[in-house]
Amino acid sequence: MHAVALVTMNRVKRRNKTVCEVVYEPRQFSWTSSATGDMIDNIKAVRKAVANVMTNSVSDFTKGATHYHANYVNPYWADDMQRTVVVGKHIFYRKQRR
Repeated sequence: MHAVALVTMNRVKRRNKTVCEVVYEPRQFSWTSSATGDMIDNIKAVRKAVANVMTNSVSDFTKGATHYHANYVNPYWADDMQRTVVVGKHIFYRKQRR
């Protein structure tokens, strides 16, 4: 959950948008889409992770990741990104440095 919160905040910084603009941007996060039916299982843990990231209590162990996906899918954009870290079943990425 910390990694997802870090990705969200990295997008906020990179895109110069608000948290709400990033989170509710169409087709960005499956957990905000009512069409997928995804639900957050542990809201207390989510709130704690968000609070930790928002107060800089957690360093960015994702190394600037702005994207992620589960290891059982292969999104079209993954080949154009630099893999930064794997956390559980999720792979995190940022734009490739040139």
